[in-house]
Amino acid sequence: MLYWERGETVAENTDLPFNQIKKSEIPLINSNTSLFIIGNGFDLMHKVPSSYYNFRDFLGKNNRLRNVLENYIKRDDLWADFEESLAYIDDDAMLATTNDMMDIFDVKDQFDDDFSAADFFVAAEAAIEPAQTIMRELQRQFKEWVSTLERSNSAKPLIDILSNKSKFINFNYTEFLETIYEISKKNIWYIHGDRRDKNTELILGHAPEAQFEEEIDLHKSKNKDWKIKNQTEYDLRETAGYGLIEYYDATTKKSADVIKDNKDKFEKFRYVEDVVVIGHSLSQVDYPYFKEIIKYNQNAADMNWHISWYSSGDLKRIKQFVSEMNISNSKVKIFRT
Repeated sequence: MLYWERGETVAENTDLPFNQIKKSEIPLINSNTSLFIIGNGFDLMHKVPSSYYNFRDFLGKNNRLRNVLENYIKRDDLWADFEESLAYIDDDAMLATTNDMMDIFDVKDQFDDDFSAADFFVAAEAAIEPAQTIMRELQRQFKEWVSTLERSNSAKPLIDILSNKSKFINFNYTEFLETIYEISKKNIWYIHGDRRDKNTELILGHAPEAQFEEEIDLHKSKNKDWKIKNQTEYDLRETAGYGLIEYYDATTKKSADVIKDNKDKFEKFRYVEDVVVIGHSLSQVDYPYFKEIIKYNQNAADMNWHISWYSSGDLKRIKQFVSEMNISNSKVKIFRT
């Protein structure tokens, strides 16, 4: 449960076998052996409207991308965990329209002399237009939104914690570590991209495991109302299905590529003794990065972890994270932000 002490909420939960400290009790850390990992909670605590609900509002009610997302993503609240929600697009709803698309685009039977391959592929693309919209528009509109983010006050709630000579992994796309706390850019790794870099896409998406079946068996579809009238429609539906494979690939967070391309950066963390995690949700999609940090460390079992939390959901994720990373409970301290 949670109780109030000296004006702030403190966790008291017998299921959490971690030392619980106040932010002010985080010990002074050697900047040469410390690593700060920064997540979106950092921007939020500095009054930056950077939640995915803010992205939704930025798009507006009449935005085509927002309408597609809210109508074709099968989650009760897709904005609560937006990146992971991208894996739950309604495949059946799109593939079920192939019959209608054959009529709309007058696709002839493939054995008909008037069969047109162009009409066939246009119909297949039209069936999965919602997925095409997300692939075409998400990166552009997301980057446009990120470029507008500003903080609304001048508070520095972490001034006594951050060491400007330490190393930072910043999962945010914003440069507020630099502008608020004067952290040198050379000490910050913008692991998912820097909004100031106009030539590079920002990295976002769901976990790689959430992918569409590569071999599409239409007879095993969850939609029992499908009635395939001929081989041409079967082939068109299968072609549309392969287009959805492209969607899952496009919306997958390419963690493996980031790790492969930045092996030298992970190797530099071999001497880290203290890890301070601030405002990171510890979502499973980012587990591969933490595993790499641990893998390359020369004495991983002795690393000290200081992890921030804000809600009861964070506490559950911390417990799962510590277990998945095989971190000793005695090496973990949690603090509220």
